Formats: sequence, C-alpha cells, structure tokens
Amino acid sequence: MGSGQTARKIEQMMKQIALWLLCIMTSVVYATNPTQYDQQYLKWKENQSSYVKQQNSATSKTVNQVQGKISINQADLKTLQQLHGVGEKKAQAIIEYRQTHGPFKQLSELKNVSGIGEKLFEKNKDILVL
Repeated sequence: MGSGQTARKIEQMMKQIALWLLCIMTSVVYATNPTQYDQQYLKWKENQSSYVKQQNSATSKTVNQVQGKISINQADLKTLQQLHGVGEKKAQAIIEYRQTHGPFKQLSELKNVSGIGEKLFEKNKDILVL
C-alpha cells in the first residue's frame, strides 16, 4: 500500500469517525429534548382540555337556558330541577320520557310525563321551550 492510499484510508476513517460523533451528539441532543417536548405537550393538552370544558359549559348553558327559558328537549337533571315544583324525581321522569319517546314535539306533551299535571304545566309553560 502506497502513502497515497494510506492517506486516503486515514481520511476516510476520519470522515467515518466525524460522522459517527455527529450522530452521537445529535442523539444526545434529541434524547434530552423529548422529555422537555413531552412536558410541553402535556401542559398544552391540559390547557386545551380546560378550554374545551369551558366552551362546552358555556354552550350547554346557552342550549339549555335560552334567554332565561329552559329547553325541555335538551335540559339536564339539574336544569330541569329549576322548574317550579320539579324536584329530582320529576326531572328524572322528564328525562326518561324523553329517552323513551324521543324529543318533545309540543310543550303540552310534558303533561304526559308521570307526576306532571295541568297545574304544574301552567306554572312553567312561560319559561319552557322545545
């Protein structure tokens, strides 16, 4: 082997060593960043979750209580209990009726729910919407 070939071999080996060192250094940099990246991602995800919950809460309130009225087709148990003379049992009966028969088509259908008669309906009809 001549000195020219030896020099090329050494140069080739030096390039391989430099490339190998570059790969190791890059791996070290990326090995520390995923943890930081994961923490940043988890923090972002937590912020997104709380934002979505706030939006859903605001939307739910808007849907359930439109301009001070209560939607009998969309109100949850707690919202239905805001009706005059409606406690947990009657609110649950309204929800069960809705689940069994589908959404109310007319407000007067509310009288078909067990425990809700004409008087109770009359007390609440002005604050109800479908």
